[in-house]
Amino acid sequence: MPSVSASACNRIEYDKELVLARRPLAGRQREVVELRYGTSAKPPMTLLEAGFALGVSRERIRQIEGEALERLRRRLARTPLALP
Repeated sequence: MPSVSASACNRIEYDKELVLARRPLAGRQREVVELRYGTSAKPPMTLLEAGFALGVSRERIRQIEGEALERLRRRLARTPLALP
């Protein structure tokens, strides 16, 4: 059975923490953050691509992303992630 490297284990733990960190985000905010920054399975999108995917302008994506990041900053200020 192949062994899992330490960096792969760290990445899995970090991904789990990111999922938990995104919990306070509203549905649309979570969607935008996942589209803009990617997930384990999908690459990140540009403002234009994310806007097209959600049927809104790139400016609206930028606004939603800003709101989401501010919300995450406040959350992480209270309970920081353990970076790999």
